[in-house]
Amino acid sequence: MTELESKSILHQIQTERVENGLVKNCLIQLEKANRLIQSELRKSKGVTTKARYKELRKYLKDVAKELKEQLYTSMDIDEFIDYELQAQIKLYKKYGNLNLIAPNKEQLISTATFTPYTPTSTFANFLDSFEYDYFNVWDSTVRTGYLTGLTTQDIIKKVMGYGARDSQVADMGAIHSLRVSVERNTRTALQSFAMETRKMIYEKNSKLFDGYKWVATLDRRSCIICGQLDGKEYPKMEDFGEVPPMHPNCRCTIIPVIKGYEELDEGDTRASMNGEVDGKITFEQWLGEQSAEVQKDVLGEYRYKLFKQGEPMKTFISDNRVLTISELKGKFE
Repeated sequence: MTELESKSILHQIQTERVENGLVKNCLIQLEKANRLIQSELRKSKGVTTKARYKELRKYLKDVAKELKEQLYTSMDIDEFIDYELQAQIKLYKKYGNLNLIAPNKEQLISTATFTPYTPTSTFANFLDSFEYDYFNVWDSTVRTGYLTGLTTQDIIKKVMGYGARDSQVADMGAIHSLRVSVERNTRTALQSFAMETRKMIYEKNSKLFDGYKWVATLDRRSCIICGQLDGKEYPKMEDFGEVPPMHPNCRCTIIPVIKGYEELDEGDTRASMNGEVDGKITFEQWLGEQSAEVQKDVLGEYRYKLFKQGEPMKTFISDNRVLTISELKGKFE
């Protein structure tokens, strides 16, 4: 692994830290909206009249719409994409001695944000559905309160959850799944924006590259789909089929292979959860050297047994999909 490739991985880790801050900003906006609704609900002891329910329903719609706009603003999408663009240009100039041609920033932002980060959804689609889901979580609970006579505090508890006397969480509330959704989708969308930025840079400078390499993170958080792809090289980016993010919270990246750099990685290393390891080691080789605990954590109990019997990770995957235990048993038993 060349110094450029090693620094690219470190940049990927740094990008994840930037994402952490942006995800936190989004979660703060979510909690602000929740506090606004709770404050409005506490203006009355309950939802005792149809007129009050209609008043609250309109208020909930307004808050949900404003929250969607705040989530988009909190992500600083244009700035994030510009950060990734400038970081990649500097990275290849400093460690690859390449003066890359930068794509048009406006076109880059447009392409990155309108490219689906899942097979069927852009981030704009997610925000639209989130606005509806957020409104519905509060509205359905308020409506139930109106119909069954719940107190304001009961309504808030059903949505926000509540703790037990021993300080443990007794009920996470209906809002919990939306918190998880915001974090997962925001992080995955940002990874997609970063990858689309890199793709456009690579396409603009394709004459400088011999091919492209998939790089996964060597730790127990990497899934076996990403692990099985680690180290694979293809002449063209499209030869990979799908590109990162492959799934929610995917941390993989694709790195170009620069012409003339193929022989410069002798003796180099790459980072892992255990420290520096040989630069040529793949995820599967690395996993084979880990403890049984780490292997079971990554593979699961049944796949772990097959792995210890000598089955390669690629046998657990089909069409970039992890085979179910039933499918595996039908294959091996």
